[in-house]
Amino acid sequence: MRTDLRECLVLIGLALLFGVAMQLEPDWFGEKAHRYCDGQSEQVFESMSACGVGQTPGCICAREHDGWAAAYWLIVLSALGVASACLLRSRTFPAIVLIIIAVVAGGEAGMFALSLREPFDAEYRFAWYFAIAIYAGFVVILFSLVRAFRHWRRRRSP
Repeated sequence: MRTDLRECLVLIGLALLFGVAMQLEPDWFGEKAHRYCDGQSEQVFESMSACGVGQTPGCICAREHDGWAAAYWLIVLSALGVASACLLRSRTFPAIVLIIIAVVAGGEAGMFALSLREPFDAEYRFAWYFAIAIYAGFVVILFSLVRAFRHWRRRRSP
């Protein structure tokens, strides 16, 4: 497998974009905490710690999910998959291996940069590795779909 300078630059750009996307990721949960008693929201608090003060037995505190985080990752990962399919010239299988390496490297760099801001525990780090693997799989699937479509379109044109 021969990788030229253009391929290397595309892969480095892919890794950098993924690392930057991790830095800009919106929080998966909203800021406000809700106290739920018997399955219904009773009060809204500014933080989880404020919600826990004076909590009665049988009630729980939780933050609501932010729907924009999933949309953000769908857009970013789709863009990375399509861009890599259009810019990489390698054959499909070597390109898939290189994309996985680039996404993992960018994810590791992004996680390192995030850990400088706030320390991670071991469980959070394991969850991030799992998330990076899922993100890499999504990028590879989109890459493969775009490559298959381009191949199909070329074969159908006279």
